[in-house]
Amino acid sequence: MKPIILGSFLGAVAMFIWGAVFWMGPLPKGVGLTARDESALGQALRQHLHASGTYTVPGLSTEPKRAEELAQKGPLAVIHYRSTGGPLPDPSLLLRGFLIEWVTVALIACLMQMAFPVLNSYKRRVLFVMLAAVTLAVHTDAGAVAWWHHAPSWAWLMAFYDVSAWTIAGLVLAAFVKPSQNGA
Repeated sequence: MKPIILGSFLGAVAMFIWGAVFWMGPLPKGVGLTARDESALGQALRQHLHASGTYTVPGLSTEPKRAEELAQKGPLAVIHYRSTGGPLPDPSLLLRGFLIEWVTVALIACLMQMAFPVLNSYKRRVLFVMLAAVTLAVHTDAGAVAWWHHAPSWAWLMAFYDVSAWTIAGLVLAAFVKPSQNGA
């Protein structure tokens, strides 16, 4: 259990550091778009969205015939909305994000243990995590293009981030979670 706890913690730290470097770098700024007038858009959102949450245009509970009319006319959107402001960066968001990373790296460590003795080398353990990352990216990031109208450029950015972050975590995790430590 100790290798999973330590390895997943250090893997999550590596993932967290990579996330900071990546998201402050030039790639997201080159892919993410900014509204012409952020203040006016913020005001319009406050005016038309009644509570914090996720909205779709057309809405998921819109009557089907009306939804089809709205969809044909456009625009189509998914809006993740929080009505209150907050600091950038938000320390509580950073903490929650790190805890999620730690839990997910620990879960992949548990899956890795289940695959022993097949994952008997460092390289195989890293490739196992990379394959899990690619699976996640295809399902989640490509799925967002298919189902939720995400821009392909944003999905590629997210997929690159997901696979690179998980690969970095896997490089660390594979050094700690080994068959010899678990009797496998």
